Amino acid sequence: MTRYIPALPDGVVMPVLPGALCAGRDPELWQTDEPSDYVRGVCAACPALVACRQWSIEHDEIGVWAGMTRYERARAGRAS
Repeated sequence: MTRYIPALPDGVVMPVLPGALCAGRDPELWQTDEPSDYVRGVCAACPALVACRQWSIEHDEIGVWAGMTRYERARAGRAS
C-alpha cells in the first residue's frame, strides 16, 4: 500500500511504514543529496529503518531514505 504526499516533488509515492519517525516532519529535509545530522539521526533511531531501506533500494527514489542518499543506496543495492 502506498500513499501520495503532495508536498514531495514530482509526485514521489511513499510506502506505508508503520512507526516511521519522519512521518509528519518537513519532507523537504529529506529531499537532498547532503543529509543533515538531524535527518540521519531521525533515520538511525527509526523502527521502520530496515523496511524503508529495502523499499528505497527497490524503487530508486530521490532524496534520503533510511538515512542514505540515492548514491549510497545504489552502492548498497549492488553489494547485496
